Amino acid sequence: MKSIIIILFISFFSFQKPNAQVLDRIPFSMKEYFEDQRKDIVKFNLTSPLLGNISFSYEHAFHPRKTIELKMGFIQSNKISPESLDGIYLGFGYKFFISPVHSIKRGWTVPVLQGFYIQPELLIGVTNKNISSSTSFSSGLPTDIPSAKQKINYQVVLVNFGLQTTVLKVLILDLFAAGGLGRDNLESNGKIFFPQNEAIYHQGILKTNRGISLAGKAGVRLGILF
Repeated sequence: MKSIIIILFISFFSFQKPNAQVLDRIPFSMKEYFEDQRKDIVKFNLTSPLLGNISFSYEHAFHPRKTIELKMGFIQSNKISPESLDGIYLGFGYKFFISPVHSIKRGWTVPVLQGFYIQPELLIGVTNKNISSSTSFSSGLPTDIPSAKQKINYQVVLVNFGLQTTVLKVLILDLFAAGGLGRDNLESNGKIFFPQNEAIYHQGILKTNRGISLAGKAGVRLGILF
């Protein structure tokens, strides 16, 4: 009886050994797969010109489901803000893909830069705005002349929710929306929402009021894998 128990015990662990070897090979296989993938993207924000800036970003994958993304935007005058303005903003984001990259049971594998994601993000911007006043000359015709230059500094902390997918194998389409908290050096009325029916745009970032307030954005990016 003891001999039978010993044989069964040895047989059980003998059958388990190949499974353990398979499990040991999975991380190594995933590492090889990750090394063979394209891990860098240069993106252009297709919706940024509508909001008064030209925005680019660079994204690098250092893990099959984690990336870092650096952003830069050049601010320009636009239809949203009638004043003449210019400026720049910089951003940093840390992206987590929440969909799996590989399934052993189902037998599928997706590119490392594709799927649904969550991305905490920090944006810092500076805007120079020319404020004009109307002055009447002897001819009686009003003329707008610049009276002051206002410098606006703003910082925004956001959480992006998005979907990133490949198009034609080399292109990346990134759809996103974000919400969070923003701060600028404009005088606040102490409320979360601006009391009048107007929005405060910091060239791509929508705030609900001056000073510290809720902030958000949304858009579409198109990128190239390399």
